[in-house]
Amino acid sequence: MNAIMTPTARTEPIRSILVIDDDVQLGIGIKMLLQKHRYLAQATNSGGAALRILAKEPFDLVITDIFMEDKDGLETIVAIRERHPGMRVIAVSGGSKLVRFDCLEMAAALGAETILRKPLTIEALLKAIRALEEEPVSIVER
Repeated sequence: MNAIMTPTARTEPIRSILVIDDDVQLGIGIKMLLQKHRYLAQATNSGGAALRILAKEPFDLVITDIFMEDKDGLETIVAIRERHPGMRVIAVSGGSKLVRFDCLEMAAALGAETILRKPLTIEALLKAIRALEEEPVSIVER
């Protein structure tokens, strides 16, 4: 089945952000930095936990690491696109010595609007969030 991305005419501010990273300290650090910049942020350490949270609470944006146990970032992006088609997604990764393909390019192909490489700076992350606020929200139709 082919997915069709349909841009909507609306742009909406990003207020709530879910951070997914298996490095708990990094996830909490990103959450705290986002909160300092007046975002409502929550952090979790796996894709599976994130999908359970998203089933109960709406978020404007998900920031996900790629390499995680339980459900990796690529699987999480696919699930988000299926269950929450208008949600914005930023994928981040420092890569892996075991994987020989560009996982961030794959994340973009699967529906992440923005990809960022680790090490991540708060300036780069805030710039990416602001850029997403200026872009029309795309809805995936299957």
